[in-house]
Amino acid sequence: MSILFYFLVFENILERFIPIMKYSDEVLALLSLAVLIIYLPRVKLTWIHVGIISSIILTVLVGVISNFISGVWMPSIAIWKDILAINKFFLVYLFGSIVLQQGIPIQSFRRLVTFSRIYLVVLFFFGLLSQFVNLGMTREKRYFIKSFTFLYSHETFLVSVVVALLAILLVQGDQKNIPYIILGFIVLIFTMRSKAIVFMMVVVGLNIFLRKHSRYNRDLFLGIIRISCIYLCL
Repeated sequence: MSILFYFLVFENILERFIPIMKYSDEVLALLSLAVLIIYLPRVKLTWIHVGIISSIILTVLVGVISNFISGVWMPSIAIWKDILAINKFFLVYLFGSIVLQQGIPIQSFRRLVTFSRIYLVVLFFFGLLSQFVNLGMTREKRYFIKSFTFLYSHETFLVSVVVALLAILLVQGDQKNIPYIILGFIVLIFTMRSKAIVFMMVVVGLNIFLRKHSRYNRDLFLGIIRISCIYLCL
């Protein structure tokens, strides 16, 4: 799973320089589907898993039935490509959540934490420098900030990556991560994307809420962070 995390962080950058990488998400979705077929009979499904599987099946059925009723038919390869395009995110998410039921080895998780810290420092450094020096990492100026993209093709991809890095640090819950989380927030501000601002507001708001209402456990916080990550990856 660590390899998958690193791949998702750098996939958009690699795609810019290696054109064939643009098919990587489809390949990943197909591999996820293959592993799921093997794993599903051996794991205990939660209501979230059942909901996702049911939604995928329902989406496919509605599409096929709609085509049949309307009399509009495309080549079968086009239909399968559409089905994969619509469901690839949910297949990968389903694969990850089921495989992670076994947990992540502590050493692997620590490496992810170290990587997240280092990468956030790198992003902050270039984000700050790009505000004063043209490094080819910014786009148009919004208000008084140049929207920062780093090496990604669009700010949206950078936002998704930073949110994933922050999620690792937030899950660990170590006070030593606070400086790195702040750096991550600054990078999100540099992107000048509204959903990045919303994510920061959610994290800060939940922290304040949970400090005042101790009866709510940390699972609530992590659950909402997970939903926020899913929203930002769509």
